[in-house]
Amino acid sequence: MVLHIPFQVPYMGRILLYIIAIPVLLVVLAALLIPLLVNEEKLISIAASQLQDKTGAELTVSGPVSLSLFPRLGLEMADVRIDAPDSRASLQAGELGTGLAVMPLLRGSVEIDSVNLRDLTITTVAQAGAAAAGMSTADLSDAELDALYAKRRSARETGKSGAGAGAALALPLALNVARLSIENARLLTVDEDGSTLSTVILENLSASDLNTAGRPVPMTALVRLPGADSGEDLVMDINGEFRPNLEAGSVSVTRLDIDTTGLTQRPLNAHIEGSVDINAQVADLTLAFTVDQMLGNGSLRYAAFESPQIDAELSVNEFNPALLALAGPDAAAQAEPSAEAGPITLPYDALRSIDTAARLSLDRVVIDQHVLSNVTASLRAKDGKLTLKPVKGKLHDGDIDFSAELNARYNPATLRTQGSVENLDIASAVRALRTPVAASGRAGLDWEISATGDSTDALVASLTGPIRLRTDSVTVAGVNAQRQFCQAVALVNQESLTATFQPDTVFSELEADINLADGQARLDPLSASLPALGLTGNGTLDLTAKDFSASIRATIRDTVGLDPACRVNERLADLRWPVECEGNLADEPGSWCRVDTREILKDLAEGEVRRTVEKEAGKLLQKMLGGDSKRDKQ
Repeated sequence: MVLHIPFQVPYMGRILLYIIAIPVLLVVLAALLIPLLVNEEKLISIAASQLQDKTGAELTVSGPVSLSLFPRLGLEMADVRIDAPDSRASLQAGELGTGLAVMPLLRGSVEIDSVNLRDLTITTVAQAGAAAAGMSTADLSDAELDALYAKRRSARETGKSGAGAGAALALPLALNVARLSIENARLLTVDEDGSTLSTVILENLSASDLNTAGRPVPMTALVRLPGADSGEDLVMDINGEFRPNLEAGSVSVTRLDIDTTGLTQRPLNAHIEGSVDINAQVADLTLAFTVDQMLGNGSLRYAAFESPQIDAELSVNEFNPALLALAGPDAAAQAEPSAEAGPITLPYDALRSIDTAARLSLDRVVIDQHVLSNVTASLRAKDGKLTLKPVKGKLHDGDIDFSAELNARYNPATLRTQGSVENLDIASAVRALRTPVAASGRAGLDWEISATGDSTDALVASLTGPIRLRTDSVTVAGVNAQRQFCQAVALVNQESLTATFQPDTVFSELEADINLADGQARLDPLSASLPALGLTGNGTLDLTAKDFSASIRATIRDTVGLDPACRVNERLADLRWPVECEGNLADEPGSWCRVDTREILKDLAEGEVRRTVEKEAGKLLQKMLGGDSKRDKQ
């Protein structure tokens, strides 16, 4: 049996709600027609014609239809298809059925015993604004992006001024369904060309006592979002209870527990309570969540037609970005960039779709081995621009205060950040860098940096701006700069060192002005002071490879207390001793620098020749001017 019957419904974006109502209305009409003893085909035809004034879509039933009268009144249909009149939505169901309690019908009331739907595919063609939200934006021009943002704002205003969702919810809820069951439902959103924009799989949903009078409605659901590029699926196991009050146009969420896997490396568990304004599509919620050792709580407001759409205030005991990585080793391996694949482009589509404001309080933030504590921050994200301002907290026992803005509104993205760290513990910072260098002391940094690029690598390579470093009482363990210089002096003096030097270098002053450009950090000037030595120079550090080189000139002052062989006479004191440094931050620091003794000996030899020539030239000039020959002989 194949029937094509037109009927009209509101926009089929809410078709999932109406598929509950359609079989219910059919079976209600069937109950009224029982005295006629019509057959199933006639029942479908009559019922559909009765619905014609309320619908505009086409109903096709290709499978068998069965009507049962006792012990309950039931209507079962197979291979059902519903197409919206504007061709923007369709539903296909393997099985669709409804059962009514018989005895209440005899009393003139309708009590729906069950609504069962199985093997559903619901396809919706996205509206222009929604389709734009799912489109790729990476290659759009500035004008096209401006048009996209304007279209989204217009869609939001149109939705806000349009009819709410209350009417859509009222019909199925007002029927007082005792038990609703949906199995194996697939919700597809496609563009005008039929390409899939999103897929949601509702593996099962069960709810009981659907009503509008504020009674509790227990429900469970298992939702799956397929992972991209064979990544792990996002799965949400939902168990909760809500109280719908359609007269007030609201739903009270008394309890909603969601266990999520596939979003983080460890399962995320959330507990939600609050209220939903159905007509305005606004939810005001409180939530608590856990991910492994991370605990959080706070409030969240979702407003479908407002900006920001999400407004949150959250407190978290510990935040680790690693927890938000793709779950599982296989997915993580796929997320790792390869040399062949090249740099990973910034997630422009996601950045440009977020409309969020958040105020955050975090006890600890763990980034690699670096730990920020007592962090407060405010976030605003809209139309591709993400702003963190201000961010305050403790970093390696120092006080950090900075702001940052990633502007991905247009291509390419720009990054700007400025701030400072005061009284930072150098020992803690160096340990976190995992280098063989052991150092201690205190440091202060301030910076003003910008970058431009379409990937993380491009942003790092284009970093520009100044960083100022100032330190106090810095000690570098495992290398003694005075000993290295004294070895060079002793060689010039043709003597050997006899004193024992401490194993470390203690700086009384260490400062640097660092300028970032072209993927490198240039230190110019770099200056340092330590007993008997003064150092000035410049150098470069490759930000990606961590290779560095530096040229330093040292001035040797009073070295009497260091070693007898390290004494500096007038000739040596005038020299600027060259020190050449190069290596990688992963190397042992003892191999980084060497004093260029050969150049020192060359300078000394040139100095002796110069003094000899000056002396002889002076004698010649004196004779030419009639100097004292006797004194000359003496």
